Amino acid sequence: MKFFFLITVFILSGCGYGENLSEAEMVNYKNQYHSAIATGKDQHAYMILKKLSEKGDLFSTNELGGFYELGVYVEEDLEQALKLYAEAGNKNYIPAKYNVGRIRFQQGRYEEAASILNDAADNNDAPAINLLGVMYQNGFFYEKNLKKSLELYAKSAKMGNPDAQFNLGQLLFSGDQVKQDYEKAYYWYRLSADQGYTLAKIQLAILYSSGQGVAQDVSKAIEILKPIAESGDTDAIYNIRNYYKKMGDLESYKLWDKRCNETAGCLNDSAMGADWMLPFST
Repeated sequence: MKFFFLITVFILSGCGYGENLSEAEMVNYKNQYHSAIATGKDQHAYMILKKLSEKGDLFSTNELGGFYELGVYVEEDLEQALKLYAEAGNKNYIPAKYNVGRIRFQQGRYEEAASILNDAADNNDAPAINLLGVMYQNGFFYEKNLKKSLELYAKSAKMGNPDAQFNLGQLLFSGDQVKQDYEKAYYWYRLSADQGYTLAKIQLAILYSSGQGVAQDVSKAIEILKPIAESGDTDAIYNIRNYYKKMGDLESYKLWDKRCNETAGCLNDSAMGADWMLPFST
């Protein structure tokens, strides 16, 4: 069945791209928006998006949906976020279509999600292709099909999507019904990590610690993981203790072990005896 996400459709009669604004003005406003986001000026960013969205700019309508979904400056309101995503998506703005499909996936409405995500994927949307891979891997709406999942992750990963690069690395690392290949796993984790993807950095540290797919270098594993652990990431805190212990630095091991015990969600030695491998990313 083909789903259409007509949650609420706002008809903006006669409003083309940036009505009443020149292209130069539109670019200037968007530059101001990105600057406001970078400097934490959420109210200013919101007001710019609202103005541009009212002028029919689909990028701004989609971004505004993100503000409502995450509760940035405004009260968190998923219904309003969906309305905005749907408004832009129904005008064929592909990132907004993906956002509707993603939310339907998160809500467990898998048949509807699959239809919308396939529509976005047909337009070469890398995040949608990755999420379809997750659905095939886990049997959400589709029968489980790791071959298809691998194919979709690879397609999205080659398009530069960091989630897919991480997920492809996970499949190759685990060897779950696919040929295990640590070197290829390292390659994809590295590409994802180079985009600042935290989960990939944690897995990359595991490979350096174990020497799987790359020359063993526990110091490098610590170097990668330390900033993440210092930020409070529980998986990183758990793993970095093991790396210090492996290095024979018991003082640092005790320090991080204490922090792990004091951090909610950080596993202890009795729960996990080795590096903690992360789940797949959506």
